[in-house]
Amino acid sequence: MRNLFLGRKFVVLLGVLFVAALLLSLRAMPQQVNVTAPFTYPLINSSSFCAAATTGASVACSAAPAGFVGMAPSVTTLTVNTTAVTANSQIILQADSSLGTALGE
Repeated sequence: MRNLFLGRKFVVLLGVLFVAALLLSLRAMPQQVNVTAPFTYPLINSSSFCAAATTGASVACSAAPAGFVGMAPSVTTLTVNTTAVTANSQIILQADSSLGTALGE
């Protein structure tokens, strides 16, 4: 019985050593992405933004890359003129009644 118990200890010890050796041989494979295309984002660091309220059909925001515009409830179409918008721009509309003071309303 004693030899059987020592044999199990030996097998467990060998198993632990095998797992330890296996873990030491593993190498981390971090995911990396190399971007080589000419990506430029000149307006991301801009502090310029548009904040305007209008009752008309258009508002001028010059070259502002971001901002918010208030429009009257009767306006159904609004044009925001800015040179920052390109074919790849994303324009997101969101209703936010808390911006009234920022727009001078």
